[in-house]
Amino acid sequence: MDNETISELAAHALRVIAAVTVCACAAIAGCAVAMTVLVYAVKAFAWAVGITPA
Repeated sequence: MDNETISELAAHALRVIAAVTVCACAAIAGCAVAMTVLVYAVKAFAWAVGITPA
């Protein structure tokens, strides 16, 4: 294998790692946002029903 092939493989590996990292971060952030929205929705519903949320 020559240096060009190694460089191409390394660049491809870095792109794959970057893509996986971005996807993982997006999934974690999406879950956090969804949980926050869910908590606020439950609190708003409880408040509307007349229960005072903690």
